[in-house]
Amino acid sequence: MTKPMRQSKFAVIAMVMQTAKDLLLPFVFVMLQGQRNFGQQALWTGGFLLIALVLGVVKWFFFTYELTPHEITVHQGVFVKRRTHVPFERVQTLTKTQPFIFQPFEVFQVRIETSGKADDQLTFNALTPAQIATIERYRQVAQTTSVGTKTTAQPQASATYQIDQRALIRYALTSFGSLGIIGVILTLLSEVSNHLPESVMAGLDHWLSGGSLMFYAMLTAVVIFLGIGVAFLKIYNQYYGFTLTRVGQHLAISRGLLTKHTMQLRTTRVQAIQLEQSLLRRALRLVTVSVFLASAVKSDKNEAHQTVLMPVIQTAEATQVLRTFLPTLPLPALQPVKTVPHALRYQIQYALWWGLGILSLVLGSYWLLASHWHWHNGVSDTVMMVVAGVLLLVWLSAAWLRMRDQRLTITGDILAIQTTPWFTKRQYYVRRDKIQGLNASQSLFMGPRQAQHLQVVVRHGDSAAVIDLRYLQADVVAQVRRWLIDVK
Repeated sequence: MTKPMRQSKFAVIAMVMQTAKDLLLPFVFVMLQGQRNFGQQALWTGGFLLIALVLGVVKWFFFTYELTPHEITVHQGVFVKRRTHVPFERVQTLTKTQPFIFQPFEVFQVRIETSGKADDQLTFNALTPAQIATIERYRQVAQTTSVGTKTTAQPQASATYQIDQRALIRYALTSFGSLGIIGVILTLLSEVSNHLPESVMAGLDHWLSGGSLMFYAMLTAVVIFLGIGVAFLKIYNQYYGFTLTRVGQHLAISRGLLTKHTMQLRTTRVQAIQLEQSLLRRALRLVTVSVFLASAVKSDKNEAHQTVLMPVIQTAEATQVLRTFLPTLPLPALQPVKTVPHALRYQIQYALWWGLGILSLVLGSYWLLASHWHWHNGVSDTVMMVVAGVLLLVWLSAAWLRMRDQRLTITGDILAIQTTPWFTKRQYYVRRDKIQGLNASQSLFMGPRQAQHLQVVVRHGDSAAVIDLRYLQADVVAQVRRWLIDVK
């Protein structure tokens, strides 16, 4: 056993920031009580920062860890002591993150997970490369040593994939995230305009009202290009230098420009493989390869998400390259699934009724408000009807594409499914023992036609993902159920 060790002193920065965040709400509440002059406010602020600094240093001092060839033990807590033992054989993923402010100091945030639950993980605020290398060495030896045999030899990488710069640029340019960013830009502009002086707003209104059609077109183009540019920079920063390496039964992922991420995971943690293509990337024959993990890993939006293995790769090369990283998981060819006669018509009718119902509510609400506030004019009513017609056409096109793309194949203990919800084609490859559940539903309308909807439930992060196929023949659903249950 090694002697108790502490994190890098730069961990104090993270602990102070976390302490300040925890105390921020009480501090704001106190500051809002009564009237204080500038000197008193500065004094209170200084006291708040001093308390955060002291508590951060104390937390760092009382956070220690010990290593043995079999486990890592973490001691933490000032008044309430807590000791956590994690056997290296149970470690499933080891994730390193290096924010921009940590890069000059060569320290990393480290998270070690042992299961798919958020509570079963260790988090280090700042470790040096030497400290991380020691932990990784103990983990590799513990997980690669066979029963009754001891070895210290480090396994060699057996497969490597690195993203191509041109492919990364195409991937970033074809992201639909720019649509959301454009919405954020417009929202920010609207909020800023509400806080500008009336004289400034009057000048802007006069400037905008005197513009020509070409002026408005140029202004719209600027907003669109700004949204595309921000989305491009976000994705380029996220996946810059993306490298995937397989070492034995472990996969190592490294990526990032400003914030660098490194993740190590065991292939046994993989619940399903997903190949995803948006409509634009489908036309360009580009695909994104991801895996679902039994993991508590969170995204920037604090939601569980799949782990990307290959951000972008040519469709024809995807399965061949993927086999080198997951050789024990077959990837069978997908076959058209048997649906009931006129399944396409049923799906389009279903989408049509839902679309008409929602659009009726929206248009009804618009006309009611327009009548009350006297918004009615020929142009606005025509625009609303055109928009409603376009949305309904998009809805029906999505229904048609979804039914056309449905695929299902069972080969050995592998279930392969293809579905296209809302123009995004997804292919799933799931091993039988990784399926969490199987649901079959049938409405009164579907009963006489012997049609059923099939839902396959797969572990996805700390929750579940549902893969569904629509209007299947009843014997197809029964076949899948027998395959899942009748294990010899």
